[in-house]
Amino acid sequence: RLVINGGTVNAIEAGGKSQLPATVEFIRGSLWDSGADDGSTMTQNNTNFVVPANRLARFDSDPRAEYNGKLTGEGTFNVYATGVRTYFDGDWSEFTGTIVPGVYKRGSYDPSFVFRNSKGLPNCTLQVDEGITFNNEAGQLVLGDLVLNGTLAGSGTYVIGRNNNDISFAGSISGSAVRKEGTGIWTVSTSGIGNPGSIAVSGGVLKLNARLSVPSSSMVGSRTVTVEEGGKIAGNGTVADLVINNGGILAPGSPTDDDPSGCIYVTGQLNARSGSI
Repeated sequence: RLVINGGTVNAIEAGGKSQLPATVEFIRGSLWDSGADDGSTMTQNNTNFVVPANRLARFDSDPRAEYNGKLTGEGTFNVYATGVRTYFDGDWSEFTGTIVPGVYKRGSYDPSFVFRNSKGLPNCTLQVDEGITFNNEAGQLVLGDLVLNGTLAGSGTYVIGRNNNDISFAGSISGSAVRKEGTGIWTVSTSGIGNPGSIAVSGGVLKLNARLSVPSSSMVGSRTVTVEEGGKIAGNGTVADLVINNGGILAPGSPTDDDPSGCIYVTGQLNARSGSI
């Protein structure tokens, strides 16, 4: 077990495997994973990381590596992808602190932050800062709390709201599907959320929050919004295509008080199926 209590530890690799111990615990300081000397070997790293409560850690990855270890603790983990083949594959589902992904270029190619563990990040806060893209290649990825000023992308589906908290962010979603669960309210402002893949609302409320006037273009991209049983779309704003399934609710206006004023404008097709409200 390695405990980092200050400064920076430089890790080494030999024979395609990291030479770190089984567990690294961060009290203070940072860890720099140097990577292979030849710059082309794909390193396997099975080290578990621990970031205790009220601790701040920084980890700079190997530009060509697969990280398979667990992440636990309650602190803040600043983790930097440094190459185009940096993959975070470990089980981070028990971590309850804050994960702050970043990029730091160490080679010829722009780095890419890619997360690939299907257990997701259900118990932590994912903080994606402006200028950072978090790529989900895990399939269905459940998020706990989300602070988004950057971009969510990747081939997988993001599941948000399962912890029943309200959601509002200034960042964007690029191409990825989104599923809203839980009882909370997901508020989308006039600036929109980029161009996500399909959006499904199976719990709580998707609230469109165009305060002054209804915009002429969709606030949630060009794909279909589907409201399922237990879900509701409310507020004042614009979508492209809208499907309300059995048990789903279309309710323009405020979802939290008796103000009925509001308009949900559909630029494409509206399909209100049998049993919808």
